[in-house]
Amino acid sequence: MQLKVFTKYSNRSCKHSLASPGDLNYPAISVMFPERTNVSLLTLHRTVTNVGPPVSNYNAIVSPFKGAYVQVEPRTLKFTRANQKLSYKITFTTKSRQATPEFGGLVWKDGVHRVRSPIVIVWLPPLAMKFTHLLLFKWFVTIIIRLAASASDQH
Repeated sequence: MQLKVFTKYSNRSCKHSLASPGDLNYPAISVMFPERTNVSLLTLHRTVTNVGPPVSNYNAIVSPFKGAYVQVEPRTLKFTRANQKLSYKITFTTKSRQATPEFGGLVWKDGVHRVRSPIVIVWLPPLAMKFTHLLLFKWFVTIIIRLAASASDQH
C-alpha cells in the first residue's frame, strides 16, 4: 500500500526491503532521532557508483556537528573499474540532543573531484514535551473560544 504514494497502482511489491527509511539510496542523508532518548545511535547505508576514472580512491570528510559524532566506514572508497558500485555505512551517535535541526555534509574527495551529500540531523522532542505542547495548545484554543463566546454575548 505504501507504493501507492509513488505509483497509481497499489498491487506492486518490492523484492528488496530496507532496514530503515533512511537507507533509501538518495545522495542526501537525513537522520531523525526519535522521541525515545535511549536511542542514541543510528546507522544508514549507501551505495555509490564510480563515474570517474576507472582506478580512483575517494576519502570521506564529514562536517562537524554539535549534537552528534559521525563515523563513515570505510573511510576510503577504492574503485578499481568504471561503473563499479561500492557501499559504505554512516553512523550517527548522539553527543547532546539539539532543539533545532543541524545541517552539514559528507564529502568524498579524490584530490581532483568532490562529491557532496548534504546531511540533516533532527532530534524529535520527548513525548512528555509533545504532551505539554498539546496541553498548552488545548488551553490556548479554550481561551480563544471563551473570549469569542464572551464577545458575542456582549453584542
